Amino acid sequence: MPQFVYVKIFAARHARCRVKVECPWRPGVPVKKIVWCLGLVLAMPSAAFGLERREGTFHCTVKFTGGLEYNKALKEWKGTILKPSRDFVMKLTFRQTAKGQEDSDEFVKDQTNDRDEYDVTITEEGDTPVSCRESREKLPSINRYGFLECSRMGLIDYKFNFINHRFIQIYKGGYINGADDNNDSPKVSLGLCTSSQWIEPPPKPSRHFLQRRVHR
Repeated sequence: MPQFVYVKIFAARHARCRVKVECPWRPGVPVKKIVWCLGLVLAMPSAAFGLERREGTFHCTVKFTGGLEYNKALKEWKGTILKPSRDFVMKLTFRQTAKGQEDSDEFVKDQTNDRDEYDVTITEEGDTPVSCRESREKLPSINRYGFLECSRMGLIDYKFNFINHRFIQIYKGGYINGADDNNDSPKVSLGLCTSSQWIEPPPKPSRHFLQRRVHR
């Protein structure tokens, strides 16, 4: 009957979840297979890091924008590449930790489903800060996978990934109001957010490298 090697991966400071990894082991199984199993799991993005506290200011740059454009000659709407939306600054201020419901997912049943809730503001270039909320009654929160979703006045939706720093912005105005012109068109923008807390210092030179420099 196969036994298991248990590995517990603990998140960084402020994280509150635990991941349990099970790798099959039994007499006669090559050590390489066990090492491969553990290596595969450790290489996967850890859900634990999704619950790190993310207070701070994030500078978000729009890289691509696409949407709908009305062709007056053909009298129809077509998909097109649009001028990128304005860059913006997102600010997160921690408010509280909310108790989450018990998760029925077998893979994450040993993890806490609590979430950190934030006040979120979006400031586009040249504008004043605007609140971004999950709903009128609910503050935005970051889930265990590092995602945060919020909306500005129900018209512009955002989804941020704090693991790979990407975001998607969806503008839902235009077209549906019945006007056939390009004064107001729905569009989707994609980009990256950066913060000083994500900038890692360059690696220090090795002792061997320094010794070579001295001998030269």
